[in-house]
Amino acid sequence: VKYTVTRNDGSVAAENIAETSFAESVPEPDELTSYSYSVVATNAGLSSSAATSNSLSLGSIKVPYTNTFDTAEDMAGFTIIDANKDGKTWSYYTQQKKAMCSYSNVGNVDDWLITPPVKLLAGKIYTLSFTSSCSYVNYPERLEVKMGKAATADAMTEQILPATLLTINTPVPFSK
Repeated sequence: VKYTVTRNDGSVAAENIAETSFAESVPEPDELTSYSYSVVATNAGLSSSAATSNSLSLGSIKVPYTNTFDTAEDMAGFTIIDANKDGKTWSYYTQQKKAMCSYSNVGNVDDWLITPPVKLLAGKIYTLSFTSSCSYVNYPERLEVKMGKAATADAMTEQILPATLLTINTPVPFSK
């Protein structure tokens, strides 16, 4: 059995290799870039269909940055943390075209949707604008926005928007 590994940009990374693992060094890109690979196995003149790896993002977002969440691919590079480990967390909802945190009946939701790294320059003033809402007026949601130097809940130490109760199911604009 031989394998061909193809990068998501269509270039062949390795061809006719017998090894069942592949690694390569990728330089840090100037902008946020998603990487994935497809593998095709070939044996006795027959080829498998391609199996594609998970996507990994490297680099950072340059400002100004806009994300409308029009497609599931708009969540590429985001880190999702289910801190209360209830199995309910952030995901993309196709019909509403938005990122949404699932309702939990196990207690307070403690989930994080963390952007990919954003390149900010010292001495500059930045504005974060977004809209948010709860799904049902009878079930208000609490939203808090923080920033930090790593994609972990513990690293989110700088508060941008204090805990805010969302009580309506139409998008509310926030700007800070």
